[in-house]
Amino acid sequence: MKIFYKMIPKVIKEIVKYFYYPTKRFIGDTIRKGKINYLQRINYTDLDFYYKNIYSQHGEDGILAEIIKRLGIDSGWVVEFGAWDGKKFSNTFNLVTQGFQAVYIEGDQEKYNELKKTADEYKNIHPIKTYIEESGVNSLDNVLENTKCPKDFDVLSIDIDSNDYQIWQCFKNYNPKIVVIEVNSSVALNVEAIYSKETRRVGTSFSSMLKLGNEKGYICVLHTGNMIFARNDLVYKIYRGQQERLYKHIKTTKYRR
Repeated sequence: MKIFYKMIPKVIKEIVKYFYYPTKRFIGDTIRKGKINYLQRINYTDLDFYYKNIYSQHGEDGILAEIIKRLGIDSGWVVEFGAWDGKKFSNTFNLVTQGFQAVYIEGDQEKYNELKKTADEYKNIHPIKTYIEESGVNSLDNVLENTKCPKDFDVLSIDIDSNDYQIWQCFKNYNPKIVVIEVNSSVALNVEAIYSKETRRVGTSFSSMLKLGNEKGYICVLHTGNMIFARNDLVYKIYRGQQERLYKHIKTTKYRR
């Protein structure tokens, strides 16, 4: 009996040696392979994997760079207003540093002076001093008519903390490939709310901007605090994300600082 008890530790040791450790290694290898496969998949599909700020606020620099890459665009045109100095919190200046032509529009005189300094350094920036209006001489359509910007330019960025919705709604003569536009992400998902001077509503809701984008022939491919839209005919080159997946960004990211 004493011999039996003495053998128990050896038996347990052998069981551990031949069953526990191999099983542990197998489980570990399976988990690692799963992570690698997941990262490989996300690398080719999930745009939120590419969040990166160089000049932008909410990761748009990295996201737009990846979208541009997937669309096979090496050089092109971007439009942004109000542009400030062209750099601060810009969604497109990173593309300017890569050689893209840019129409930067700023109405404030002091900020425009700073923009001019940036344009002196970067000759591919075409600065314009004006406040964009929904219609008339200062509408975005009319302002761009006086530039060499092509009708299907690459990126339009709208972030003026007011009538962003109305400006895009009235923009008819150009068809940018990508539109980045700010929304009020604090508004509940099922609420349609549009900026109005009369009601003093701050910004437009996700749902209302999503509806406008769809009406204009765009699909929202990501939300960062800004909504990033891709033209319908180009989405297949990026990916057609489920709207439910896009909603998570409102709940989990809202405004990335």
